Amino acid sequence: MKKSIYNNEISLSPNYHLIYNTYTNSFLVVKNTLYNKYLSLSVSEIFNEYPSFYNQLLQAGIFVEDEECEFEKLKQRISKIDDSLEQYTLTINPTINCNFNCWYCYENHMAHSKMSFETLEYVKRYITKICSQKSLKRFNLSFFGGEPLLYYKDIVHPLLKHFQSTCLTLGISSSIGFTSNGYLLTSSMIEDLKSFGVSSFQITLDGSKTLHNKVRYPFEGADSYSKIVSNIKKLLHANIFVVLRINYTSDNLESTKEIINDLKDIPNNEKKNIHVDFQRVWQDKGINDLILSDTLVECIEAFESIGIKVYGEIINQVWNSCYADKVNQAVINFNRDVFKCTARDFTKENRLGVLNEDGTIIWDKEKMKQREGVRLSKEVCQHCRIAPICGGTCTQRGLDSGNSNLCIRGLNESGKDNIVLNQFYYNIVKNGVSV
Repeated sequence: MKKSIYNNEISLSPNYHLIYNTYTNSFLVVKNTLYNKYLSLSVSEIFNEYPSFYNQLLQAGIFVEDEECEFEKLKQRISKIDDSLEQYTLTINPTINCNFNCWYCYENHMAHSKMSFETLEYVKRYITKICSQKSLKRFNLSFFGGEPLLYYKDIVHPLLKHFQSTCLTLGISSSIGFTSNGYLLTSSMIEDLKSFGVSSFQITLDGSKTLHNKVRYPFEGADSYSKIVSNIKKLLHANIFVVLRINYTSDNLESTKEIINDLKDIPNNEKKNIHVDFQRVWQDKGINDLILSDTLVECIEAFESIGIKVYGEIINQVWNSCYADKVNQAVINFNRDVFKCTARDFTKENRLGVLNEDGTIIWDKEKMKQREGVRLSKEVCQHCRIAPICGGTCTQRGLDSGNSNLCIRGLNESGKDNIVLNQFYYNIVKNGVSV
């Protein structure tokens, strides 16, 4: 037996050490006296002198067979998850136009871009073909853009109707979600969405009311903040889950605490339907990260003090890998162009395929070939102790980085320790998972 390359060992206090294996996601908290034995003794010596401790280490995956190639096991795990044919994830852009013009948006919005009636029919055919796959058990549909609700009646509604009826007819489990700014929602639309089984919305706020309205507005002077908050509450009341994404910068982070005052009146039985997700605006650079981190913790604690959960800083890019890493996934643009990633602009240069009139996708074989095996292709990933939770990188970021052998996340050993401690905190301390 040998020690796993995916072991992480961190001091928790003067008396205790944490041993965490990222492949098995197993945590052991041991007294320093025992930890010192773990460091100084061979595996066979631990087996002979401390058999109970040995069995704990073995069960946790801290010890593995001498002949075991752990990196190959990890690649197989990733492949099994990403290549699974049991689920399909389809994202549809009814338009890439938007009623807002946020300064940090990476998209080149096109006025009057709208899915044609012909393309709408092609998409319906594609949905039918996917549902007819014998291996398929679940179909996840999402709407993106631009702002997908701009053409709700003409595009979104008929697609929802077709999707629901097709999944029901063929006995396919399904989910439907939207990424939207939430401004165009109405009470009648929400009732309609609920009838089609829509389960979730991701909606963004940019700080307090004052700061948000400087970034997100359909016209100068409009109070989009109040309308969006009101619509969020309507979604929650309809039992539709909301991921409240808060895009923060050094300028607006402190102000996000003010949002709490506008969410306090959400009934306790509806608060389970909303989670907050803090995301830093990537263009926000050159600031004191330490101060920003402390402020972020304060903001998270403030939301949780009123009973609203905040997504923890847990990395799990293998079991819950990016949708774009999966084989059974596509993004169909309003103009029939097909992509994998929604975090890049929908240009002809980034296109990976085209939707055909018969409801099939003609993929660019050369570009798709380039995406294969990217996630763990960098040498720096192949020897990394947190690779089983990091997954190397998402495919798109890996491609963007070219031949660089630097960690995509920019992590040094101290940074990896911080990730492990976050895993420990959110899995064990906060959520009460047994060690």
